[in-house]
Amino acid sequence: GYSAVGQNWGGGANPVLQTLGNSAIGAAAAELRGQDALAGAIGGASETILGNLIDLPVDSTGGHYSPVTQGAYQIAAMAVGSGLAAAAGRDPIVAMQSAQMAATNNRLATQVEKDRFLQLAKGDPEKAARYEEAACSIIRCAAQFAEGSQNKRYWEQAELRGATHTAELREL
Repeated sequence: GYSAVGQNWGGGANPVLQTLGNSAIGAAAAELRGQDALAGAIGGASETILGNLIDLPVDSTGGHYSPVTQGAYQIAAMAVGSGLAAAAGRDPIVAMQSAQMAATNNRLATQVEKDRFLQLAKGDPEKAARYEEAACSIIRCAAQFAEGSQNKRYWEQAELRGATHTAELREL
């Protein structure tokens, strides 16, 4: 779904295909629920466009979006999606749901995954960071960020380091 679109076309790799892909997912998900497919497409597209326009700050201590940043971004994406849908005479709730799903499924490690890394590391935060870097070398965390951005550079380096963490890669 949205994660695959971000991994393949996100981070400035191909904003047009990323927008079209997220629009198609939003439309299909809405249609499958018997809702306004065009509103779903608007929501998916609006999150993608917003994400390509702004570079969110990453917490310098761990390279993650803080929960506040993640929440604020999701709210912004939902507001943009629902506002555009309402202006177009489409269902703003469906667009809001689609934008939220697209924003939620950007592909940095999820909290569940981070918790698992910490568990594998037996509570050692430095070891957990190695697991996350190893995972990022697989899922291409940097792909969702704009070319030349601080976030892109940070996660590209994390992916390179992660590719050398052979023990952690074997356990993932």
